[in-house]
Amino acid sequence: MWLRRGSTLEHYLPRSGYPEFSVFALNLIPACARCNLLKGVAIGTTPATQYLHAFFHQLPRFALLVCSVDIQADAIGVRYRLRASRPIARALLARATYHFEQLELGDRSRRESLTELGDRRSTFAEYAGPQNRYVELRRYLRREARGYRRVLGPNHWKTCLYSALARISGVLARRVPKHIAMSASNESPGP
Repeated sequence: MWLRRGSTLEHYLPRSGYPEFSVFALNLIPACARCNLLKGVAIGTTPATQYLHAFFHQLPRFALLVCSVDIQADAIGVRYRLRASRPIARALLARATYHFEQLELGDRSRRESLTELGDRRSTFAEYAGPQNRYVELRRYLRREARGYRRVLGPNHWKTCLYSALARISGVLARRVPKHIAMSASNESPGP
């Protein structure tokens, strides 16, 4: 569920309310600058109003983050949500849901995904080829998903995106070349 590696140290318990923990190692957790800003100084009293703590709340090793991709003739829609595919502690799911919603991780993952799709569309078209060989494209997408899962884990947006793309590779193979042709005709000529 993490977008990027933490570039700042965030105080899980804010310095303003808990100055005695301001330099306590377990109170300093890695966070990206945006998450640190969005979190603010609020502290919840129940799991449904508490953020995940990077050291104490371990996400399961199975996918909790789910991505769906909808490819239309003129647009690609990407959506992220949380869904427990296996039993998970109710308190952990409540914290994960709160964390996901308050830090806008669904929308932020969607934006990252759309950039990734734009950056990789020629690669997708190359694998699909002019004959729309979705089998080769699906094989490539599955390989990418497995690689991201090994490196980033099952709950990273890239893992989920490539898994979702592999599931719809037939649709993607038929529509990617059209999207590339449309974008190429809309690009302005170079200098």
